[in-house]
Amino acid sequence: MTDRNKTSEKKQGLAGQAARQCALAIREGIEMEVAMGSLPGFVGLIQLESSKGLCYKLDLSGVGPLFVKVLEDEGKAENEASLSSRLAGLGIGCPVPLAVEGRVLVRDYLGAATAAEELDLALKWGDVASASRLCKRVAELLADIHMVDSSCGHGMVVNDLNLKNFLVSSNCSLSIIDLAEAGYGDQPKDLGALMVHILTHRPEFTDISAAMADSALDSYFTKAGKLWDVTEASAGLEEALADASIRRARPELPGLASWYVSHLKERAEATTRRSHHGAED
Repeated sequence: MTDRNKTSEKKQGLAGQAARQCALAIREGIEMEVAMGSLPGFVGLIQLESSKGLCYKLDLSGVGPLFVKVLEDEGKAENEASLSSRLAGLGIGCPVPLAVEGRVLVRDYLGAATAAEELDLALKWGDVASASRLCKRVAELLADIHMVDSSCGHGMVVNDLNLKNFLVSSNCSLSIIDLAEAGYGDQPKDLGALMVHILTHRPEFTDISAAMADSALDSYFTKAGKLWDVTEASAGLEEALADASIRRARPELPGLASWYVSHLKERAEATTRRSHHGAED
């Protein structure tokens, strides 16, 4: 066995122990650092800010840091582990789960910035080209996910989708995370949710927002092909906007984005006209 394989096997074993200790701490009401402190090579435990439940960075000597996540229930933990493994196995950027125990999932700690943070940085420096490239890459990754078991706009979806679901590592690789709510469903609405987050990324609803959204949409369809058309993208965006207005308690969102919805519909009509002309020729 090579040194690399030995390290991987050791990491897998420690991840399993970490998942069990974390689950025990939750079940028995033990302080998390006390429970994790008994792990071989324990260096430290840091609780991370998260709106998705309890998340920790666990440092263990010899294997690198691990990410420990406590989900809402066992079903969500199993769902995230299962779909993450599926995507990673297909070569789609997604961290592989190392262990699952009850509500606890353990994977490698990526130490990466979110796409939202990277977009903030690019826009702060006025680098619209970089911001648009990032939106393109995020849309391409979403297209890769949507092409899994897809049929007529229905297939794998992220559901609880936002720009914080995408991580940009130091080597510029892009990964999708937080798949507890993922499953199979309406892909136009899933893409619409991405468009909503791009359009509302501050400063929201500007010409730059529209350019980034257009870049993402063009990139998505270039990658995904004709899974479905731009007309369905318009409907998906409208549905995602309606959901976002309720979730964010901002009833004005659909109205603020109406100009972009009209823009998408015009693009759909132009696409239809071109395809008809092509058929006539």
